[in-house]
Amino acid sequence: MTAPERINLPRRRMLVTVDVLVGPTNAAVPMTVSVGFLPNRDTPVEVWLNGGKEGSAFDAMASHAAITQSILLQYGFDVSVLAHSINYEPEDRNQHPAVYASPLAAAIDVLLQIKGGNHGLKARSLLQA
Repeated sequence: MTAPERINLPRRRMLVTVDVLVGPTNAAVPMTVSVGFLPNRDTPVEVWLNGGKEGSAFDAMASHAAITQSILLQYGFDVSVLAHSINYEPEDRNQHPAVYASPLAAAIDVLLQIKGGNHGLKARSLLQA
């Protein structure tokens, strides 16, 4: 059995950024989920999660989740497989649909919206050094 190959990322790629809230509604943390694409604009290959106090445990967990998700995407992993195992919703999500249980849940939901063709997401170009 051969090992899967990791996608080489181009220096310049499209980026979609979405503002979300993470955590219990009464103490939700504002975050941004950003997703980088290959030039074909159909293949997400990178995730950034930014929010919370810099240097906090929350910030570290969000960063580690983004790195893990990015590596999975670069090896061709289908994010919908993870979606069945992740708890998206804090207890009161029905009243506040834009609040996610965790940074990873927010990233997966944004990726699934992109995969489903949600064109309401704002896109911008990002030059990676």
